[in-house]
Amino acid sequence: MVDKCCQVSFNGVCLFMLEVLKPHNLELFCVLAWSIWKDRNNLVHNDISKPLNELLEDASLYLAGFQRCRVINSAPTTKVSAPTSWSAPPTGELKLNVDAAVVEQADFFSTGGVIPNSNGVVLGAFCRRHFSSVSPFIAKGHAMRDGLLFAAENGWRIQMVETDALKVVSSVKTKCFSGLHDPGLLTGVAHTLARFGLANDGFSSWVESLPSWLSSFVCTDFLPV
Repeated sequence: MVDKCCQVSFNGVCLFMLEVLKPHNLELFCVLAWSIWKDRNNLVHNDISKPLNELLEDASLYLAGFQRCRVINSAPTTKVSAPTSWSAPPTGELKLNVDAAVVEQADFFSTGGVIPNSNGVVLGAFCRRHFSSVSPFIAKGHAMRDGLLFAAENGWRIQMVETDALKVVSSVKTKCFSGLHDPGLLTGVAHTLARFGLANDGFSSWVESLPSWLSSFVCTDFLPV
């Protein structure tokens, strides 16, 4: 006689798990089920299958990424009114726009930045995730540092640095570049990059060619007048 529980459909199992599992365990069940199904398809169609330990490790990474994104999306953000035009740097000069994203009660933060020229053409963009807990002021200071290092690594000389943190701008006193306080203008793109960095591991950068999701923000913000 076949045990009736062996005849339960996967849909039935999912409905049962939905009722008995707590949210964090349900998330783990869903990710494990998806990982097993994906591995099964690879075995059937490509004759490739991962060892159990790799399968569990991949599932853990996917789950951690999902949970991190959920924290990011639920974090409070401050909305600002964007000005109607972009203030371009003088002809032949480059401007660095940076921002940072900090999530309360998290042990990480991220920075992001973009480097446009006087015509609004973006030479490069970056985002970096830092594994420490700092204040927004310190985070935006890191954003400026990361942006200047990114520019130097690509051989770009920055004449202007722009951010929405007045205190950070005020603390910058150098003959190499000028600091500008921007309460929300070009930091729309920089802020998007910083938020993207929260769900990204380590450092990511783009030179000359930007991903489509970022290009749409660039087209909206970088409109020379």
